[in-house]
Amino acid sequence: MPKHINLLFSYLAMPKQTVRDIKQTNILLPSIITFIIAVFTQSLISQIVLIISNRESLMATILVFLLSFTIYSLMIITYLALIQFIVSFFCKEIDTKTVLSISCLSFTPIFLLLPVSIVSTFWISQSTLLLGLASFLTFLWITVLFFSGIKEAYSLNFWQFILVIFSPVFLGILFLAIFVLAVVYFMLF
Repeated sequence: MPKHINLLFSYLAMPKQTVRDIKQTNILLPSIITFIIAVFTQSLISQIVLIISNRESLMATILVFLLSFTIYSLMIITYLALIQFIVSFFCKEIDTKTVLSISCLSFTPIFLLLPVSIVSTFWISQSTLLLGLASFLTFLWITVLFFSGIKEAYSLNFWQFILVIFSPVFLGILFLAIFVLAVVYFMLF
């Protein structure tokens, strides 16, 4: 377990080196547990003021957690499936466990928001400004960790990386456009 914790913390600071280490180590279960705890922490952060002032907010926290977990999981699985499909055209070695582990570990910066939310709620008058700024910076950090982890896991060059990252977005827009056109067509005819 200490090795997994070391990999978790080193991924926050040195994602490229840690991805190489993760390829040799099976940390799928600890990374999924980390993802679940991170999503719960994010749900707790969003409800922290209500928990202090209202006993009924525990149920709201659980519902927010379940909804957030479902949405995040579906988004990650769908996006990773599209990335796996696109990377298969490059004949790259596809290690699903490594990619899923890296994706789950990308959410670890959320843990740093908990102390910020507690401090901002109790001791700072402009708590929403501080928490909003911290949340934005955490989102950027998660995004950088996710994409740099994907790039390193598949050993992609720059142009392959750009193609792999933006193709699912393009495909999503294309499917949405086809859906809208189909709905419009069936409404008119």
